[in-house]
Amino acid sequence: MKSILALLALALVGCASSPPFQSVPLGAKFELLGAIVQAPNEPDWYLIGVNQVNLALGKRLPSRSESLIASSTFFMFEYNADDDTYLNQIMKERAAKNDATRFTVVSVTNELVDFKGARCFTYKTSSADHGAKGVTGNATQYLKTMGMVCRHPSNKAIAVQIEVSHRSPVQEFPTAYLPVANKFIQELQLVDNKVR
Repeated sequence: MKSILALLALALVGCASSPPFQSVPLGAKFELLGAIVQAPNEPDWYLIGVNQVNLALGKRLPSRSESLIASSTFFMFEYNADDDTYLNQIMKERAAKNDATRFTVVSVTNELVDFKGARCFTYKTSSADHGAKGVTGNATQYLKTMGMVCRHPSNKAIAVQIEVSHRSPVQEFPTAYLPVANKFIQELQLVDNKVR
């Protein structure tokens, strides 16, 4: 998961000046397989990439030392179990995929929730990114994420993830971006558009 975020952050490095990406209209809606995702209703968001199962948006920020990315992805996770066991297994898989040679996990919180008729878990993470120097080097950036993973109610082998990530030299997720991040996550609509 962090590798996807790292690639998205690298793609967004130039966004502090003139991004080569397409500007996203305020509140634009993107229909993905199994979900409708609404772009933030504020200026300076750009489309990094979109296809049937993934969406990545980046915000132009005043400092080149930070990035803000809003994304959603749809993935198969076939695990025959009740919703809570299924979601707990995804939590375990996420923890196991941490790149311990590059990232030092500062904090992780997960909480099972009901969301618009689906069972989900919300999460918040903070990790020190040591870059190419590995964990023996000093952290130059912190990657903070907040998001949600839902088991799709129309197909129990599918999960939808929606997330906002912030990378900067500061360890905490900036409070100025919390309302935008929370609204982006809460606007998720799970739909049955060929998801069976």
